[in-house]
Amino acid sequence: MGAAAESKGSGFTSAVTILRKMLPIDALEHVLASLSEETAQLVLHPPLPVAWIPVHHFPELVRAVRAHAFGGDEVKFEEWGRQAILVDVRTIYKMFIRFLSPQFVIERGAKLWQTYTRNQGNVRAEAEGPSAALVTYDGLPPELVSPEFWAYQRGVLLGIMEATGMKQIAVETLGGGATSPGARFRVSWK
Repeated sequence: MGAAAESKGSGFTSAVTILRKMLPIDALEHVLASLSEETAQLVLHPPLPVAWIPVHHFPELVRAVRAHAFGGDEVKFEEWGRQAILVDVRTIYKMFIRFLSPQFVIERGAKLWQTYTRNQGNVRAEAEGPSAALVTYDGLPPELVSPEFWAYQRGVLLGIMEATGMKQIAVETLGGGATSPGARFRVSWK
């Protein structure tokens, strides 16, 4: 049996912060009521940003949001991911992210996956010309992935590029996704 998959609390906390803004109170109450006690407590009392939490809390939250709030609307999951990463990026890198090249930011963002996760596969980014990058996720835990998870990740990629000040940002799925433990995206900007 492999080591347990974990994530830093910062990502979960940002997701919860944005979810509270996006959902009407009754929908949030339905989401909370459907969660395990442990996950509900993390929503009510978010972990410290540097705390390691088991990965299963996020997909449980995603399933509850799908069941009680967003349904299968991937656009809403993208928006959730976009707003959540903007909270993280603006908190941590607010002072200098706009001065960095978009290519550097997306490549550095892929490397940060290893810093903020344990035993959750890999993410890598490579340039594809002056205004595009290919981002590849592989080896993610099966319990983590779903179509909604990948929509959330597309939103994360959109948000990272938005934070750099780029315009006309697009994220295209080139392969994988759905329930696959990997996916490949093209991120482009102008």
